[in-house]
Amino acid sequence: MNGCFLIHCNQLRVSLKKRRYKNMSNQSHRKHLTFADRVMLEHYWNEERLSMSEIAIKMNRNQSTISRELNRGNESDISDVPKHVLNKYVHDFIKYSANLAEHRRNTQNNRSGPRNLTFEWQKRIEHYLNEKDYSPEDFVHTFPDCPMSSNTIRNYIAKDYIKVNTSAYGRRSKRYQKKPGYASTDEIKESSAKLNAKIERYNAQEDHLKSTQVQRLTITERPKAVNDRRFFGHWEMDLIVARDGTHFGIMVLVERKTRYTVAVRLGTSRKAGDMKEAFDYFMSIHGQFVKSVTLDNGIEFLSWDYLAHLQQHYGIKMYFAHPNSPQERGTNERKNRDLRHFMGYGGYTKYTQLDWDKACQVLNNKPMRLALNGDTPKKRYDQACLQRLRQLKKQAERK
Repeated sequence: MNGCFLIHCNQLRVSLKKRRYKNMSNQSHRKHLTFADRVMLEHYWNEERLSMSEIAIKMNRNQSTISRELNRGNESDISDVPKHVLNKYVHDFIKYSANLAEHRRNTQNNRSGPRNLTFEWQKRIEHYLNEKDYSPEDFVHTFPDCPMSSNTIRNYIAKDYIKVNTSAYGRRSKRYQKKPGYASTDEIKESSAKLNAKIERYNAQEDHLKSTQVQRLTITERPKAVNDRRFFGHWEMDLIVARDGTHFGIMVLVERKTRYTVAVRLGTSRKAGDMKEAFDYFMSIHGQFVKSVTLDNGIEFLSWDYLAHLQQHYGIKMYFAHPNSPQERGTNERKNRDLRHFMGYGGYTKYTQLDWDKACQVLNNKPMRLALNGDTPKKRYDQACLQRLRQLKKQAERK
């Protein structure tokens, strides 16, 4: 009887102890501190200057929890403080902030958040991507000390941690990404034959002097060295026209080797006289550095007076791309798109030549990571121009 009673008492004592330990464990091992708990901790530590053990008892928490929380919300740097000094004057070195601890805790919990994205890096990235038309790859190449990769920057843009315009650095929605309709081989041959026949009929007319005869060279006759971008001075030319009904045109020329871009304000008229005037303005600045021009088959480039002016007055070879083949002037097409990104698709009448020069300046000062190995078109163009001037000087000295 006594033995059974003792066994029952022991079991009851063990069960009560387990229940008491479980209640204490649930109270002292709550998963997270709330912001109210952190405010209370800030009061106990900064104002009442209680020890960690005293605060742990008052808040019914483990002392290790209080220690970690004080380190998380500490406003001062204690990395250089000796341990024996810190233990003696711990309240003087550790200044706890409930707001700072809450912010750090939320940042730590947000695992997909921008861990390496500081406020300074965010503003710099947004400035270069929105204002200077840099891509994330261009930015990382320009700033090698950036703590983020280009893929990380793109992820932060997608998650709206970095505010970037929808049209920044040439971004376009998929609904607007239309592939150009390339012409078939038969269509190219047929169109080229018609144009060549028209030029031959014009040159055969008796009322035209031989000096004004036009020679139309196709892009297949362009030297391989020009196709490979090995030599400087070979340009591509095209027009961009406003889509607001004014049909205001801008002549865009791009040097193939350096990707240097020039835009000339043309106006609403695209007659031979206006085309010649715009090209004369371009030649007055870059004439020494032009050997050939590659054009498309736009009607504005097929004026006989305009073609004769370029070929006879300047001695420039002109190569015509195949009809409906924009890929043969890919550099020009890309720069047209970049210019439209800056200047829009209409309202060109309000822009002066200086405005177009500024837009080209932005393009020419943007580094090209793949095409130019991180250099800018302006840097490459200036180097090529200096080399060309030296060659011309040597040739003049020989004569």
